[in-house]
Amino acid sequence: LPIYEKEIESVFNPFYRGANQSVASGNGIGLSLTQKIIVLHQGEISVKSIPNEQTVFTILLTSEAF
Repeated sequence: LPIYEKEIESVFNPFYRGANQSVASGNGIGLSLTQKIIVLHQGEISVKSIPNEQTVFTILLTSEAF
């Protein structure tokens, strides 16, 4: 599901639910926890969304993370 541009900066906030909450169940903690785990492993997560098309999350982990 696409994430609107104005929501991108908030998607990693705990308990944040975007405008698409009516079509996606949950409590808004998944991306927050995912980001914390990735950062603990010295990685990065980013998100790019194209309205009405797609949303892509990119995770970068260095070899030190393993």
